[in-house]
Amino acid sequence: MKRNELFKIYYIYIGLFVLTHIVNLISIRLIDGKIALITGVIWVVLTSIIYFFYIRKKDGLVIIYSIINAIFAGIVMSSYYSIKSVSPYNPLILMVVFAVMMLSNFIVFRKIERKEIFARNNIIAAIILIIISVIIWISYDKPIGSSFVFLNAIYLCYNIALYRYTNKSQINIRILGSASVLMFAGILFFVIQALSEGEGLEIFADCCTGTSNRKKTK
Repeated sequence: MKRNELFKIYYIYIGLFVLTHIVNLISIRLIDGKIALITGVIWVVLTSIIYFFYIRKKDGLVIIYSIINAIFAGIVMSSYYSIKSVSPYNPLILMVVFAVMMLSNFIVFRKIERKEIFARNNIIAAIILIIISVIIWISYDKPIGSSFVFLNAIYLCYNIALYRYTNKSQINIRILGSASVLMFAGILFFVIQALSEGEGLEIFADCCTGTSNRKKTK
């Protein structure tokens, strides 16, 4: 793939991240949290099958679908902040952090020869960052923790899609479709976990911090 074409994929994905967070901020004020969540679930049900059997084969539709997916991801994300009355962390800082992560990824990916290993290592790193962010979310600071869980989940989804395409002869714009589907699923998963009183997240955080053992000894 040519450098300009690869860069196009990266900056579009950065744009999708920015769009998601702009929609999130708007939706927190304008859309009821429960309606936002239901809207996201309906979107998944209606479009998943259509995407896998039709949209992903059309490059032009992939870009349009990814943009719409980012909008709905922002709406779903807002449902957590709206229902739980939590303010998201500074979106400008999040956008800068994500842009730096993606551009660093692009620079290294373009130059490195063993691209598959690089993408795999990024997946591992993103998972570790998500674990740390979940612990912060549950145990220390909800705005910072939740915001960075979403950020790292979106970054993880891109690298999973990138890893899948490194085994193919050419990386093309369709990677955006795969990444956006995973991104939406990841955000929806964490939102549902948080809104269900975060039992899954709390168990996960307890296992990592060892607080469950301390509770049992009391």
